[in-house]
Amino acid sequence: MMSTLFCMLLTAATPVEDSLTTTASIEKSELSSATEQALWPVFGYAATSTPSFDIPLNRSERVEKWIRHFQRRGSKRFGIWMARAARMAPLYYEVMADRGLPLDTLFLSMIESGFSSRAVSWASAAGAWQFMPRTGIRFDLEYSAWVDERLNVEKATVAAARYLAYLHKDFKDWHLAWAAYNAGEARIRRGLRRAKVTDFWELSKTRHLPKETREYVPKLIAAAIVSKSPERFGLRVPDYLDPITSDVLTVTIATDLRTIARACGEDVTEKEVLDLNPQLYRRVTPPGRAYEVKVPKYWSRDCLRGLRAFPEDERMTFRFHRVKNKQTLETVAKSYKTTTKAIIEHNKIKPAQFQKFEAIVIPIPYKEDKNVSILSSKIPVSRVRLYTPDSPPVRIHRVRNGDSLWKIARRYRVSLRKLRRWNGIYRNRYLRVGERLVIRGRSG
Repeated sequence: MMSTLFCMLLTAATPVEDSLTTTASIEKSELSSATEQALWPVFGYAATSTPSFDIPLNRSERVEKWIRHFQRRGSKRFGIWMARAARMAPLYYEVMADRGLPLDTLFLSMIESGFSSRAVSWASAAGAWQFMPRTGIRFDLEYSAWVDERLNVEKATVAAARYLAYLHKDFKDWHLAWAAYNAGEARIRRGLRRAKVTDFWELSKTRHLPKETREYVPKLIAAAIVSKSPERFGLRVPDYLDPITSDVLTVTIATDLRTIARACGEDVTEKEVLDLNPQLYRRVTPPGRAYEVKVPKYWSRDCLRGLRAFPEDERMTFRFHRVKNKQTLETVAKSYKTTTKAIIEHNKIKPAQFQKFEAIVIPIPYKEDKNVSILSSKIPVSRVRLYTPDSPPVRIHRVRNGDSLWKIARRYRVSLRKLRRWNGIYRNRYLRVGERLVIRGRSG
């Protein structure tokens, strides 16, 4: 097993309250020569003049086309991707080595998301490894009203490694495994069967492979080739970003990240805490369970002390509420022992907008935590993420008899193009009665 490169969690020796524990991340100070060579040039190690690869290459015309793209039109974006690689590489290499995968598998994440844990595609694939909701759940990534672990770099990387190992075992070929990661294994099996071929490059010449997937494998290979020798292709070696480091704080009562940042002190911002915990897309830890929140390295003890000292009357906890038909803001506030003002301010909405949402977060006084029940936070697996305070409101339209996309767009005063994009409808089809369509924005 490869020695740990990213971090190890070590329980702190100091006593803590029942609601809080703290752990600290410890980095390895030395890298083996083999690891150092594997990291070059992602971290700028000039270990050899000839880069090595542990993935199968192919210098086809499609690969050369993507190399030219990264040299020219895509050079600026590609430079950003290379700089981000250093943030992810230690963790990626550790996970890939543990699972027996090629270390250069990290370039799949590069072309999927540009190493961005917050990337979301038009089809609602999310995270650095661009998992669809159902695929994420299949590989044990939580997808709930509070947490989307597709955005958690560590857990998503483990899930991606498991999925890729499964695909390689199935197809016995990395090029086909990557294609299946992009298009789905069923589509690749069907394409191989119908085209009567056994090779990705032969399959890519047929009509049995989506255009995006035809380019996917060549793009990955080109990204690996250029990243290993940027100067050879006329690109500047980027200023690589530092690897992600953090400490961990465990809370057992639903707490918002703003409160955690304030508890840490003036030198820690809400953005820093949010950047370390992108999976908490509502900026709140889930209620009714312990949850590990990352905070900047060396700050866990200060955050722990700050939370202990935080005035209860200034602290809120949270619940998830599904808005029912004809339900009023006042009755909901009363049932949760909170105020309409608190609900409006937290969700950044107007009172008249309350009934337009399918579900919403309810802030309640911290002292009322044990007196307010916790309802199920399971959400339907769909292409659409629910409303969060820092995004445009999401309303759900249930299709009725006689509805059409044009009529729905006109009713909500949005463009037909946007309505199609929000719902992933890119070709003409009949709407189904009862189907849920998403409307984004504050109009209507």
